[in-house]
This record gives sequence, structure tokens and C-alpha cells, in this order.
Amino acid sequence: MHKNDVLDLKLFLYPRFSVIVPVYNCKEYLTNCLSSLLAQDYENYEIIIIDDGSTDGSGKICDEYANKFNFIRVTHTENFGCAHARNLALKQLNGDYIFFCDADDIPHPQLFKILSHFINKNHPDVISYKPKDSEKNFEIYDNLDEITVKFFNAVDFGLKIITDDKFNGYLCNKIIKAEYVNKLNFDEDLKMCEDLKFNMELIAQNQNLNIMHLDMELYFYRDWNSVTKRENYYRKSGLSGIVYGWSKVIEIKNLPDEVKKCMKVRLYKKAIGDLFIPPKKMSKQAIEKSQEILQICKQDYFKSDRPLIEKFRIFIKYVLLSNKFTHLMTGKLLSFFKIKFGFYKFWYRRF
Repeated sequence: MHKNDVLDLKLFLYPRFSVIVPVYNCKEYLTNCLSSLLAQDYENYEIIIIDDGSTDGSGKICDEYANKFNFIRVTHTENFGCAHARNLALKQLNGDYIFFCDADDIPHPQLFKILSHFINKNHPDVISYKPKDSEKNFEIYDNLDEITVKFFNAVDFGLKIITDDKFNGYLCNKIIKAEYVNKLNFDEDLKMCEDLKFNMELIAQNQNLNIMHLDMELYFYRDWNSVTKRENYYRKSGLSGIVYGWSKVIEIKNLPDEVKKCMKVRLYKKAIGDLFIPPKKMSKQAIEKSQEILQICKQDYFKSDRPLIEKFRIFIKYVLLSNKFTHLMTGKLLSFFKIKFGFYKFWYRRF
């Protein structure tokens, strides 16, 4: 049972969580997600659902839950994508901390109770925790004082997001104090990496953040979520969503230099990978954009501490892809091996 008439004293002891759930055609998983939120061993929270133009009946399920529980609110909109849906939800927040939940995932049944414990004990601005990739039952925690806890500043946390899968660029494995979220918006031009850009904007604008990481699996993440249209991994131009997204992240103003350099190193490798798409499948604009990204990131990559053998392989790839003729010939060669011998994946990974 949920209570909305919480006393001011309880607001300190039991912070209010605002749960943002963008929904797009995920009828198969939506009930499990919402039921897991309702099963929380905690009372002071609200659920804000944005139905992003679903056509499979997901919107009807959302309405049924909202009609039963007055702490659930639903907004229906046309399908503009996850970023747009979340931006709509950001205008409706009443909580102290914000939790972004994907509609096909499942949070730990003790999630808010655990987070509340550490908020009252440590007063962090951000709490991150480990995502879980299995639907097996969550571990139930009885003694929270035994949990391994680490603290990070904004720069170190940004580096961890880029390099450590326990942190990653998702938002579903983090809660953020509302006063920081209220200053941000999601980039609606992105169909991938919008979470990463939001995280980096948060760091760029608030470099004195107090960030806590819990060594606990508190969220089941269903890979390749259905909350928005994900079928078009590559943009129509041929430039991958990941490379396009990362290229926008390194443009963020006031992003700490260490974080930006680390991103450039990894972006350089990703952009090289994009150019291994056969040229005929990439627009002229996409090829030029990839080449531009390579030029921006090249110096940081080759000055980095990446292994020499990796740098050598990347350099050879760069030479092969550095002009239209070699790019075209490399694409034809890869297509030949792929069709005739099935060696494409082997050649790409080894070379």
C-alpha cells in the first residue's frame, strides 16, 4: 500500500523517489516491470510513465495501473523517442531523487529501502550500483553495513563510466538528486547513447558531486531494450548510433579534460570500425564525419597508454581507410572474403 500523506519529518528519513518510465511497445514485459515497482518495501515514491506512442496495447496497461494507484501518472504522446519521453517526465517531478527505469527491466524489491539507508547515512548526490543480466532471483540483503561502498569525485566517476562495465553509461543503475537533474535535458537528436550524454552533462555541470557506488546488483537490465525504436542501429547515413552519440559527448562544454581524452581514445577505435562498413552503404556525409572524428581523436589515441600492438593494428586500419580509393578497395576486399570465405569477422578482429 502506498501513502502520499507523508509527514515532513519522514521526508528526511524517507526521501521521495521519482521513477521515470518511458514506454514503447513493451507489452510483453511492462506488467512485470510495474509490478516490481509496486512490490517495493518502501512507500514514499511516485511513478511517472510516458507512453511514447505505443501501438501494442502498452498504453492501455499503463492507464489501468494509473487508475488503481494515485501515485502513478501517465502521459500519452506520439512516438518521438526515449529522450523526448524522459524530457516530458522531467517536467513533472516531485521527488528528492530521480530513478530512470526502463519498461522492460526489473528493479530489486529492496531498491528504494537500500538507497534510502545510504542516503540518510552518507547524503550522496548520486548513487550507482551494479546492473544484473540474469532473471534469476535477486539476493536479499539483511545487513547493509556489510556492503562494500566506494566514493568518487566527478572526474573519477566519469572515467569509470567509460572504462568499467560495473558503472557504464546507463541511467538505470544510478539515482540522482533532483536538484541536479532539474538543470538537464536529454538530447532528442540521439537514438543511442542519450544516457551517456546525460551522465556526462551531469558531470560537466557539477564537478563537485559526491558520488557513491554500491557493490550490489540492484537492477535487472534486459539487453537491447524495447523502450524506444532500436531496430535502426545504424543511422540512415551509415554512421553508427554509438559513434554519432560519442562524437556529441566530446563536444560537451566543461567536460573534464581527463574524461574527454579517455572518450577520444575509445571513440577513435569506434570510428575506425564504422569505416569498415562497405562504402556504398555509407553516405558521403557519414564518411566525411567519420574522417573528421578520426582527425579530432587521433592525437589523443596515439599518445595514450594503449598496447603498442593495438596501436599498430589501428594505424594500419587508419592508413587503409584514410582516403576514398583505399576505403573503397578495403570494402570490396572485405566483401569478397565475407561472401567467398566467411573470413570477415576473423579478419576484422585479428587485424
